[in-house]
Amino acid sequence: MIFGAIAGLLIAVAYTLVTGKLKLTKDRVTYGTPARAAALLGLAPLMLLMASAVRSGGIANQPGGIFLFLGTLIGCVFIIYAVAWPFGESPRS
Repeated sequence: MIFGAIAGLLIAVAYTLVTGKLKLTKDRVTYGTPARAAALLGLAPLMLLMASAVRSGGIANQPGGIFLFLGTLIGCVFIIYAVAWPFGESPRS
């Protein structure tokens, strides 16, 4: 389940990097460079955690590994929203 959420985050980040559009809510969207920057900054902690898991031999070998991944995933989403929210605007037609 956690890996499905990670895959969803990676797909959302890839979509944001390609299109330059990050949909925060139904009525708030961030466009351009702020959207791309938020996606990259939000992805950084997840990549560092994955590198750590590979280095230590997997999630199962880390103490509390699954909770660490879940906390990092929630933190990544929080970072994305914290960076992109001030630049949000109404959706363009």
